[in-house]
Amino acid sequence: MDFTFKKPVILTNSALRAGWPLLVEWKKDGKKEKEAKTQIPGFGWHEIKTNESAGFHASNYGLKLIANSDFPMSDSTRRQSANAVVELLKSTLNFSAKKASRKHRSHYLEAQNSTIKVANFLSACAAVGRNKKLKSAFKELQDTGRDVVKKLLEHECDGKWEHWLVKPGKNPAKIKAPKRISKEVDTYYPTATVFEAMFRFGRVDFKTRKETRKLLKNYASDMLGEFMELFQKYGENPPIKELWKRLPAIKTIAILDRSFFSGNNSGHQATRENFERIFNSYVRHELFAFELNHTDDFQKFDGNRAVGTDYVSFNTTACLARAIIGAVKTKKISPLFCQWVAPHLCIFSEQITTGRLPRPKRFSYIHQAFSCLLAATKLEKNTQCFPKKIRMNIFPKVFSQHSFRKMNFQGFYVTPFDFKTPVDLGISTTSKKAFLDFRAACRKCDRKINLVRGDHAPLGVITEKIWRYLNESKFIIAICAGANPNVYYEVGIAHTLGKPVLLIGRSGEKNRKDDFRFDIQGIYNETLKEFKPTTIRPVVRQFMKHVYPGEI
Repeated sequence: MDFTFKKPVILTNSALRAGWPLLVEWKKDGKKEKEAKTQIPGFGWHEIKTNESAGFHASNYGLKLIANSDFPMSDSTRRQSANAVVELLKSTLNFSAKKASRKHRSHYLEAQNSTIKVANFLSACAAVGRNKKLKSAFKELQDTGRDVVKKLLEHECDGKWEHWLVKPGKNPAKIKAPKRISKEVDTYYPTATVFEAMFRFGRVDFKTRKETRKLLKNYASDMLGEFMELFQKYGENPPIKELWKRLPAIKTIAILDRSFFSGNNSGHQATRENFERIFNSYVRHELFAFELNHTDDFQKFDGNRAVGTDYVSFNTTACLARAIIGAVKTKKISPLFCQWVAPHLCIFSEQITTGRLPRPKRFSYIHQAFSCLLAATKLEKNTQCFPKKIRMNIFPKVFSQHSFRKMNFQGFYVTPFDFKTPVDLGISTTSKKAFLDFRAACRKCDRKINLVRGDHAPLGVITEKIWRYLNESKFIIAICAGANPNVYYEVGIAHTLGKPVLLIGRSGEKNRKDDFRFDIQGIYNETLKEFKPTTIRPVVRQFMKHVYPGEI
């Protein structure tokens, strides 16, 4: 089995089947308040499980998943769960702060005044409206949704929204908001979230569509113009900071159909060429999805990295993936961009199915992962644009080269610089002679097979040449005698790349413990009493049968 290859569609379907049981694990009712002697309304998909107040924000996420007809669950369970969450959300938005204890009052006020949370509620209403089997639930939400739209429009300022639903320069009552909240980077995320919510709700509510269409057209035109100005200023490779803060915006305009770009006043055409320039600028940053830490609101960026909670940069990756899927669906860019999304679908799926979620575990991660998988599944049904099988790509910062030839009959030989450095390993032959014997054993299996080695500098510098050999080669043979750090480093890279690796050590219990430390003790290995052709050949031949099944 070649572990470098994965099947995105199969992994995605497997993760979706695990969806509802995972949501049930996160279900948690709110705690009772001593003053009111009533239980806080809550379906409780808390952002962090230790939250004492109801998970309003997370419940918006949960409702969006439940309402999605492609999310696997029975109709009766879907209706029952959706109704429970609807009751929570309505009671939270209409909750009187005077009835809540002082301890929980700020929670409800935040739910009613945080732009992101209110916009996410509107998106949840839209998700319910799109599911024909949840008509009764949508009737209960529709009027509240219209009230939310009215509230959002009241706090719009020059086509933008602040982090809090207040007039610019003023603080919301009883909420600890920063005095200076009008920052350029702050407005991109809440503004994009509001426009996306309005667009989605407008698809199920004619009144909202009529009220917000002009604003949406202006926003689409302005953002397209901003991206084109970036290209005029910086060329085809704008700074990552400029791209990153506009990422929520590109996700929003990606789902808008072309009618929203007609007659725009920016002077820039909404052509496929222009949109592909935008997405190419994101994908061109190969390290983009890996070098940014997760941040909740796309607002904490110091120019080089995001500052947020200490786990993988999931939000950034998922946002870009959703933007690409949306742009392919609306035919703004080529379906070939889905090849960039496919490896991330595999990662999200495996993290969901194995339960190895980034820490701290948060429901927002689960929602974003499932949303990405659901969007990809729907797109695949209509266009079949995702590859059936992919090779996982890795982009480490320390090496400059990220594209390589495939050398199907080349192997790479990893060895200590010298068998007598820093201690005598008790091997009678030299490092060079051992390499020649292993190469001869490979050629004995097939004359086309060539074994190469990249000699280390005496100080053990890992060179670009070795990195290239590790990527190009079909298999790796590693001499682990003495647990040399260079060898272990290269073996780790080879395992990460999914290469078949033959680990060679010395026979004898003591030598075996010295050669195969706890890191690799559980991995298949072979030991040799002597490093000579007669002992090397059978071991190499058996390994070659594994590398080239049916050919040796």
